[in-house]
Amino acid sequence: MADEDAVIITDVETASREAVPSVDPPDWLVHHGPTVLDRARQELPPLFANGARTIARDRWERIVSTHVMPFPPERVWAALTDPQLVKQWFAECSGSLENSSHDCVLDFGDGDFFLVRPVVVRPPRVLEWRWRWLGIGPAWTVKWFLDQVEGGTRVTVVDEAHNPPARTGHYRGEGWPEILDLAGNFLRTGRTDRWPVRSQSYVLVDLPCTIYSAWDRLFTGAGAAWWLHAFSGTVTKGSTLNIHIGDASGTVDLTILDVGAPNYHTFPWVSFAMKRPFWPCEIPGRIFLEPGAWPTAILQVYQTGWESLGPMLQRVERPLAVSLWTQAFRRAVQLANVGTPPADATPWVLSAAERVGREGPAFT
Repeated sequence: MADEDAVIITDVETASREAVPSVDPPDWLVHHGPTVLDRARQELPPLFANGARTIARDRWERIVSTHVMPFPPERVWAALTDPQLVKQWFAECSGSLENSSHDCVLDFGDGDFFLVRPVVVRPPRVLEWRWRWLGIGPAWTVKWFLDQVEGGTRVTVVDEAHNPPARTGHYRGEGWPEILDLAGNFLRTGRTDRWPVRSQSYVLVDLPCTIYSAWDRLFTGAGAAWWLHAFSGTVTKGSTLNIHIGDASGTVDLTILDVGAPNYHTFPWVSFAMKRPFWPCEIPGRIFLEPGAWPTAILQVYQTGWESLGPMLQRVERPLAVSLWTQAFRRAVQLANVGTPPADATPWVLSAAERVGREGPAFT
């Protein structure tokens, strides 16, 4: 009986299979379906998928200053190039301003200096060099032209900058007439009128990212600990960062007075007060960012009031502070150069290079 039942069940299953039509998809659907979908994505891409982007933003600035000095061109040329004369009215010159194959330094003796490379030397008529403030600032060009005219030599200095910060144009526009007057007065009297220590200090550097990315990397999270060497405190209003100077000079406290985070209307900034235990007062300052050539940003710090420390203390402490910021800004460049974009950034704050690997090929 069991064998008969098995035969009956087998026959029923066979009959059922034969009664059901085939459900395999047609060949055209199997072979052409994915291709059609791929073509549809190409034929009708989503909005904003073409990745329109800014690829350049450039400004060129030229400042021309002139002064007629009642001396022959040869004598003016010597004042501009002879290290023993240059240090009397402008800065200590280590190296030669007439040797285009070697760099030199114009050192002001208070922590500030220019790294200089002569590029055109045609005595006693034309002198041209490139220079970088503190060795890390943008490379700008200075051209000197000496023309013999009635009454002496017309000295024309042309300062050319590519994508300079907004504040330096006014500063340099006022500074060059003062420099020319210092040179003229020295030639006339032989008197040294250089300032011993300036009231202000200024450090700047170009960062390889936009201001919004720079803010995220440098001023949020653990960024300040890395580039500022601030191992306590955060960049928030009312917080105090204890910063290691980096040598046996110890530490300095930076109290954050206010913070202006980046938005569509203003560039980011941080105001602070710098203090050491033995300083008689605080020295105020401001760190700020502004756009450079797209997609770079310019990181800057400005402090004033160094004379408040007194004539002896400022000569020691001002160079330490300038060195602190210079080294910190070098680290800031390294930190800003990291390939990974900042977290939670939207495309409008990122350059094309920073978007690679984040939004996909459509944004590269």
